[in-house]
Amino acid sequence: NNPVSYIAFSKVQALSPTGRSRPLDDKSDGIVIAEGAAALVLKRLSDAERDGDRIYAVIKGIGSSSDGRNRSLTAPHPQGQVLAVQRAYRDAGVEPSTVELVEAHGTGTPVGDKAEIESLNLAFGNARPLRQYCAVGSVKSMIGHTKVAAGLASMIKSVLALKHRILPATLGVEAPNSHVDFTHTPFYINTKTRPWFNTQTERPRRCGVSAFGFGGSNFHAVLEEYLGDYRSCDTVDFTPRGAEIFVLSRSNREEVEQGVKLLVDGLEYPDCIDLAQLAYSVHLAESRRRSSGKKEACRLAIVAASVPDLKVKLHTTLLELGNKRTVKNPQGIYYGEGDSAAGSVCFLFPGQGSQKVHMLQELVVSVPALHDLFEQADVLLRDRLPRPLSSYIYPLPEFSDEERDRQQIELNATRMAQPALGVVDIAAFKLLGSFGIRPDFVAGHSYGEYVALCAGGAISQDDLIRLSEIRGRIVSEASKTTPGAMAAVKADEEKVRAMIKRLALSVTPANMNAPEQTVVAGSVSAIQQAIVALGKEGVKAKKIPVTAAFHTPVMGAAGEVLRRELEKVEFRKPRCKVYSNTLGDLYPDSPDAMRDLLSRHISEPVRFLNQIRKLYQDGARVFIEAGPGRVLGGLVDSILAHCPHTTLHIDAPARPGWVQVGHVLAQALTLGLPVNLDRWFSDRRLADMELDAVFDQSRVRANPGPVIWRLNGGKAVPWNKRAKAESAEPEPSAARVDIPAMSESVIMTTQGQVAVPRPTEPHTRVPDNRSRKTMTKDGSRQNAMHSQTATVESVSDSLFFQIQANISRLIDLQQGQQGLVQRFLDIQERFITAKLGGEVQDFSTSSVKETSEQPKPAAASLQTQAAPPVPVLPKLAFAPSAEASNATAEAPSPVVPTLVKPAGSVPPQSLPGAGVKKGPATAEEFQADLVHAVSERTGYPEEMLDLDAHMEADLGIDSIKRIEIYTTLNEHHDLLGGREEETVLEELAGLKTLRRIVEWYDANRARALKGGGSSKKA
Repeated sequence: NNPVSYIAFSKVQALSPTGRSRPLDDKSDGIVIAEGAAALVLKRLSDAERDGDRIYAVIKGIGSSSDGRNRSLTAPHPQGQVLAVQRAYRDAGVEPSTVELVEAHGTGTPVGDKAEIESLNLAFGNARPLRQYCAVGSVKSMIGHTKVAAGLASMIKSVLALKHRILPATLGVEAPNSHVDFTHTPFYINTKTRPWFNTQTERPRRCGVSAFGFGGSNFHAVLEEYLGDYRSCDTVDFTPRGAEIFVLSRSNREEVEQGVKLLVDGLEYPDCIDLAQLAYSVHLAESRRRSSGKKEACRLAIVAASVPDLKVKLHTTLLELGNKRTVKNPQGIYYGEGDSAAGSVCFLFPGQGSQKVHMLQELVVSVPALHDLFEQADVLLRDRLPRPLSSYIYPLPEFSDEERDRQQIELNATRMAQPALGVVDIAAFKLLGSFGIRPDFVAGHSYGEYVALCAGGAISQDDLIRLSEIRGRIVSEASKTTPGAMAAVKADEEKVRAMIKRLALSVTPANMNAPEQTVVAGSVSAIQQAIVALGKEGVKAKKIPVTAAFHTPVMGAAGEVLRRELEKVEFRKPRCKVYSNTLGDLYPDSPDAMRDLLSRHISEPVRFLNQIRKLYQDGARVFIEAGPGRVLGGLVDSILAHCPHTTLHIDAPARPGWVQVGHVLAQALTLGLPVNLDRWFSDRRLADMELDAVFDQSRVRANPGPVIWRLNGGKAVPWNKRAKAESAEPEPSAARVDIPAMSESVIMTTQGQVAVPRPTEPHTRVPDNRSRKTMTKDGSRQNAMHSQTATVESVSDSLFFQIQANISRLIDLQQGQQGLVQRFLDIQERFITAKLGGEVQDFSTSSVKETSEQPKPAAASLQTQAAPPVPVLPKLAFAPSAEASNATAEAPSPVVPTLVKPAGSVPPQSLPGAGVKKGPATAEEFQADLVHAVSERTGYPEEMLDLDAHMEADLGIDSIKRIEIYTTLNEHHDLLGGREEETVLEELAGLKTLRRIVEWYDANRARALKGGGSSKKA
């Protein structure tokens, strides 16, 4: 690009004022020009097949037109574009309705985008009654308009989409162009990378590519997926991993530590090392060690997101190992010693309730082999569901909360949820199997038992999908004729049965999930009455969003209908141990006995508690939840709280799919399971490099020779010059321009005290380079003068920016001083009010907060004037006693803070005395209680808990642990604040880190203090 280009585009008002390319978005405001170079190799299909070339796609047809006479060079003309599109499909000999992806020209101008969608709509017509079946997007949202290379960029994106069978995302679209009614066209804007399932098995996937240039030159190409004989073996894993796995296996701990130190020593230049290549080289070295047959009982696995992250974790490993036999750091450090856990692996398959839209999407997108599962389900259920099953699991991108809620409601329907879970659970099962992790035991919860039977080899995948839809339909119809409800009760089965009998409740225990979780079922009115009655007895019960009383005798008629359908299914003897919810024990081997048990399954209680205990008794020690969510793992942890075991989850919220899989594989490796990491690195085009070669390469990259130069639009300098200039000390002879550094703004501590920063160096020095010699080799004085001028300009720029920064710091200082004055006035007001016997408002959450919200301090500072002396006031509140603090620290606390219960204000006459209620705990005190509770609940040392770690993904705190921690915290902190407990719990459920919980508590504490309440229980 050059100034002429910008001027030319500016004259026609084509450039984006915001500098953001937003094709198809409602806020699109123009193009962003860029540069690019691209190349394609075109060859006759028969010649490419003969020569064994890698074939990405097949060009089926091309169409063109010219409409430059219509208006101007840049104004779009829909009729001309329509003509090019129609000619392309006529040349290809295919119907536009068979195309499911269009790469639009999409320059990002409101008029151009509208005209393009209109022309595509006219060209596609109404040959296919279904609306919004074709994804549309533009690569310009990612790289801008590369001018003459723009068409090739679009072509490359499209052939890769066909090759890898994905629908690529278009970036920057917050709301579709409001001038286009997409809902009444064949098109939708694809803002998420989604798997491209082909439900039309009689034809390959097809894609259209548009390129509409200056002067009315319009082109459209039709591309088709290549389905040759050797396509499947040529698939490349294109998905970048969010993290990599590093494994060290040695015969003793000292050797592990030695291996860690060798890695640390090699990471001298972490920024010059490719993380994936480093991980692969470590893997190759470990593979060669294992091939020697040497027994290695000590196993370390680290999951790192970058090379600097790896270096930090290696240092942490050396600190944590000590004398520990196991290390489980949720940030990605795992270590184990001793015998292998092989032979004790149990796969658990979640049932209805765990489904969510886009579940395991990242994994499914990047493993084309898994696409066959979803396509198979779409074909099998084509005549039974309103639309393809996969469209409920991975729906169209949404642009509002209402759309998201509607999509989730559609998936929650029993008829959709059960087959959807079946397909996704089996996909997780197959993915784990591809890494060599296979179960010795299988079990499921409720519907998940059907998946367990399939995973155990008792029924086929086709039968699983059909049975799932049939069961969902039967249950759905039963809920219409005999509607019911269910509720989760925080008590064990024995206590629940006793209370049902004593209170004469018309409900039945349906799920015995954990020692303190029993689900009851009954009619809608009976469940509501039970919730109220149990609440009065101090037992918590929460309604579950279902439409029938599942696993009760009410479903007996549905079980009989299901039994007739089961007669059509072929049952085989399982190849591994399958466990039953109904029996809490092993499944029988007889096909008829299996059918009988499954038909009873729908109307008899789920004895998950007994099932897990039996599995443990039979040798299961490693429980892997193969499906969406972490519900079952949480139940297992509760059931086996005092027994050594491990729970792993293939899915975790707020953590990318492949990163979570990396954590699962790393933990499995440290348990001694036979994990095949070759699958992790295969098809990623990584070099077979020795580890020493990787380190040597990093040194070369960090210290290139004199022939390597840095280039930009203005100059070229040797690569090492900048690094040397930054590290070198100023020349002794160089004059210096001294600029006084401004002080930092006042910092308020969390206790509300003024922290006076220490002074930094009295002056900030800027070197004056005017005296430096800059003569060229031939001694040219002219070049030296030019260099001096450039240096002076550089110093002037530095002075300008330094002065600008100093002015900003001065303003910050003034604002901080204003805050101090305001705080002093607040103190005086409070003192006078107390003397007069009036009601005193706590100033710690008002003036201090306002002061603390001043701009952050600058880097350099002078000595700040200390705060004015604070007068001695009557004691209005007391710090928590030692007894209260100890009591708070003894029990685990919920990961959730809450509003503060307002208390009545203190009568004026009592203020001077000491009989005032204790004030609420400070945020620091609450944080200490929270961290202690989480530590006791999770087993992680307090010093290891990161306040910014995701509670579920990193710390394993599921909904059950949240409730337990909340219950403990609420014993010492009034988290309800006069509100309904359910409301507070829902609010807290949205807080994903410990820091957010502390902030939430602090905000509510401030609100309570302002209202005169207290959030610290006596």
